[in-house]
Amino acid sequence: METQMLTPTPGQDYPRTWNEFLGWFATEEACQAFLEKLRWPQGFVCPRCGNAGDVYRASRTRLMCRS
Repeated sequence: METQMLTPTPGQDYPRTWNEFLGWFATEEACQAFLEKLRWPQGFVCPRCGNAGDVYRASRTRLMCRS
C-alpha cells in the first residue's frame, strides 16, 4: 500500500494538532522549506537589492544574496 504525503499550502494550511504538526514537519528541513515558502512564495528575492537569482546558504542555513 502506498502512502500519499499531503503538502501544506503556505498561507492556508496549518497543523491543527500536535500529531499533524509532526506529520508535516518530521524533519528540520521540512519545516525550513515550509517557512521559506511562507516568506517567499515565488522563490527567494533579496530584500536589499531585489535580486531573485543567485543565492547561497550562509551560517544557520540562512538564504543570502550573492550581489
